[in-house]
Amino acid sequence: GETGPSGPMGTSGGTGAPGAQGSAGAPGSVGTAGARGETGSPGATGSTGSPGATGSPGATGSTGSPGATGSTGSTGATGAQGQAGTQGVQGDVGATGTTGPSQSFFGAVSFAAYISGLPGSAQTSNPFGTFEAGKSYVLRLLIQVFNSAKQVSTFPLAISISAVGASPSINSAYVVANGSFWTSGAKQDGVSLVVEIAVDGAAVVTGYQLQATVICGLNTEAFPLTLIGNYSVTHVGHLN
Repeated sequence: GETGPSGPMGTSGGTGAPGAQGSAGAPGSVGTAGARGETGSPGATGSTGSPGATGSPGATGSTGSPGATGSTGSTGATGAQGQAGTQGVQGDVGATGTTGPSQSFFGAVSFAAYISGLPGSAQTSNPFGTFEAGKSYVLRLLIQVFNSAKQVSTFPLAISISAVGASPSINSAYVVANGSFWTSGAKQDGVSLVVEIAVDGAAVVTGYQLQATVICGLNTEAFPLTLIGNYSVTHVGHLN
């Protein structure tokens, strides 16, 4: 006939006794390496070892014997003294040379134009004299300065000396004197320049001439100044 319905579940049975231990299973695979452990603290310092024993000194070496002293060489014989030479005869003193010739000459100093202009105007003379290379000279120069209108009887003047054609050493000094002189049959007021000049041409290799430049410190536009002069020269052997 037809299967009948299932019956109700029965109650659980009691726990059975433990079964026998099974056999050991196969070994498991190797696990991964563990993390590195922390560095350990330093160990304690060990105790100092005892000093080693001192070694025995080495034996002293023997002293070497001194070398033999060399013999002293003999002294050479002294040479004979040479004979003294005869004293020479003193020569005669030479005669004093004659004094060199003194040369003197003189001439005129001319000016091509008047001094005419504002204070400080000047006029330079034409070259004068003939001076030789390598020689020295002493000169005296006299220049008269006047104006024909006679508007001024005195005026301040200055003078300088220069060379033309070479460069000798020139030293000069002068005085200015005013007064009256007689010219062309009449009295004329004027000023005179008296100049002392020393010319050292010892180092000069060419001949040359001199020039005089006269300067006036007044306005001379209304009364031009006339200049006339002369010079005297002496050739000297040396200038100190």
